[in-house]
Amino acid sequence: LLLTTRSQNHLQSKRYLRLQYQYAHQFNNSTQDSIMQYLKELMIGISTKVNLQGLNQGMANINAKLNNVKMGFQGLNNKISGLEVAGLAVGMVGIIDKAVKFEDHMAGVIKQVNGMRDASGNLTAEYKGMENQIRELAKRSPISANEIADIVTAGARMNVAKEDLMGFTETAMKMATAFEAPAAELTDQMGKISNVFGIPIKSIGGLADTINYLDDNAISKGSDIINVLQRIGGTAKTVGMSAKDAAALGSTFLSLGASAEIAATGSNALMSILATAGTNKSATKGLSALGLNAKAIQQGMVTDATGTIQQVLNKVNALPQVQKLNVLTEIFGREYADD
Repeated sequence: LLLTTRSQNHLQSKRYLRLQYQYAHQFNNSTQDSIMQYLKELMIGISTKVNLQGLNQGMANINAKLNNVKMGFQGLNNKISGLEVAGLAVGMVGIIDKAVKFEDHMAGVIKQVNGMRDASGNLTAEYKGMENQIRELAKRSPISANEIADIVTAGARMNVAKEDLMGFTETAMKMATAFEAPAAELTDQMGKISNVFGIPIKSIGGLADTINYLDDNAISKGSDIINVLQRIGGTAKTVGMSAKDAAALGSTFLSLGASAEIAATGSNALMSILATAGTNKSATKGLSALGLNAKAIQQGMVTDATGTIQQVLNKVNALPQVQKLNVLTEIFGREYADD
C-alpha cells in the first residue's frame, strides 16, 4: 500500500522519505550511541562490582532512552499511516473513476447489442457474460477494457452477428496492436472496407493477415494500407479487383515513398485509366508503344484487373530508362506519370 501511495503522489513520497531519513538519522546515530555507551557503563559496573544504586541508575537511563526510541518510531508510524490513508483515498478515487468510465463505454454495448436488458430494463445475465469476456480480454492485451467495449459497440453497429462479435473483436484487437493504430478507429475502417468489398465480417481476418504480411515484408505500414484501401475500395470493386490485391497495389505505391493520400490517388488513376483505355487516345498511343492493344487491356481490367495491371507495368519496366517517362505520361497523363 505504501508503494502504491508513493507511486501515486510524488510529493507525499518525498515527505515520507524525508521523515524516514530524519528519524533514522536520529535513532541510528545519537540514540544508538547513547544506548551503547550506557551498556558499556553497565558492563563496567558489573565487572567492578559498583554499588547497586549506580547500577540501577544506569538501567533507568537506558530504559528512558529506549522509551524515547519507541515514542519516536510511534510518531513515524503515525506519519506513515497518514500517508497510507491519503494514498488509499487517491487509489479509491482512481478505481471508482475507472469503473464509471467503463460503465460509460459499456452503455454503447447495451444500446447496440440486443438482449443486454430485459423487459423491465434490468441488465441481463447475457450482458454480465459479455462484460466478463471484455474484462478477461483486457487482462491479456495492451488494449484497455474501455477500448475493447468500443470495438464491440462498433462491431454491433456494423451488424456483426452477436455470436461473431467477440471473435470479430479479438481480430480487431490483434490488428490494432500489430499496426499500432487506435482500436476503435481501425475497427470502423475495416468495417467500411468489408462493406465495400462485400467481405463477411467474420471473414475479415483473411484480409487482416494479408495486410499484416505486407506490413512485415514491404516498406509500408499496415495502418497506411488500410487508409489507402478505404480510398480506393470503390474503384477496385468496380474493376473487379479483390481487397487483397487492392491492398498489395496500395502497398506498392506506399513502398515508393508516397503518402497514403497520394498512393490512393495514383492507384485510383491507374485502375480507372486502364479500365477505359480503349476510349482514351493518349492511353491507346502509349499502350501501343508497349506493344499492347488498348481495347484488350480495357477488357482485361474486367476479367483480371490485377493480372492486366501487372502486364502493363512489366512492359513499362522492360523499356529503356529514357523512354519510360514519355510512355507513362502518354498512358496516365503528366500528373500521374511520376507516381
